[in-house]
Formats: sequence, structure tokens, C-alpha cells
Amino acid sequence: MGSVRVRHSLQYIQQLYDSGVDRSKLENLIRAFRGIQALPPDDPRSFFHLGGLHGLPFSGPGKKDTKWWGGYCWHGSVLFPTWHRIYILTFENALRSIRGCQDVTLPFWDELLNLESPPPIPSVLTSPTFELDGRTDNPLYSYKLQKALVEKIDNHRYSKPAGYDTVRYPLSGEYRQLLVIVSEC
Repeated sequence: MGSVRVRHSLQYIQQLYDSGVDRSKLENLIRAFRGIQALPPDDPRSFFHLGGLHGLPFSGPGKKDTKWWGGYCWHGSVLFPTWHRIYILTFENALRSIRGCQDVTLPFWDELLNLESPPPIPSVLTSPTFELDGRTDNPLYSYKLQKALVEKIDNHRYSKPAGYDTVRYPLSGEYRQLLVIVSEC
């Protein structure tokens, strides 16, 4: 039997980092995410490949079926809890496969935390930069697609070019344009 994995909330990990009590949990999480994002897209541990298991790029038996959304994740189904548990374990094992990150655990979101203080969303999710190991990219903020996503069924459904910079909130392109407009005012 393997060692017990202790998962903490992301809010707690951010608090430990900000206070200087334990910076290693967040730093190793960043290293692990950087590691899987750097793996070749066809590597089963890569962020690109794991994203395909969840949703994009579409793959599997329903890829060309217009009545099937294309991903494997069973959101809105009784199968969701069991499917998602094994997906999260697979994702966490990929993070732990990165050298020096064998003890990383995927943090959870504590919905019961008092959202008045600290801020409701940890800064590691909203800051485009994270300084570590001579780098400033923040893999928890965005991911640069290593190859193009071109998902076609009968008509063009979804595409993003290689090098496209993803972010973690909807309508991100429109939001970024709004920020540029506001900053120019």
C-alpha cells in the first residue's frame, strides 16, 4: 500500500506561501504543472493529452457524432463522480511524475471557506506571472497550446491555433479586449 496523499485547499496552500510558512507546496505545484505542460502533446501525462480526456481536443468513438459533445467527462450524469475521481487521480499521477514533484497533490477548492478574508480567489489563479526557478510564466493562469485544435464534425465547431494562450475564465478574449480598451481610456 502506497503512502497517504494529503490534499489541501488551494486557498490554504496560497496562504502558506504568502505567509512564508511553507512555500514548497505551491512552488512544487507550479513546477509540476510546468512539467506536464512542457511534455509532448502525445505523451499520456501531458497537459494537452489530459485535456483531451476531459474535453478538448475531442477524441474517442463519438468524435464525429454531432449528437455527442466530444469529451469523455460525464458532467450532468450519475457516472460523473466515478469518472471524475479516476480522471483526477490520473491527472495527479501525471503531476507527480515530474522530477522533484513526487509528493505533489492536486489541491481542492474549499467552498466553505470564509470568502471575506483571504480573497475569494487565490492570486496564483489570477496572476499571469509566478517567479520561480528563473521563470515568470504561471501555468495555473494559462496554457499555450502546443498544437492546433481543429474540431470539425459537419461544420466548423471549434478551433484554436498552435500557440494560442488559454486562460481560466469564459469569454477570456473579450475580457482581454475590454481590459485594453479600459486601460486606454
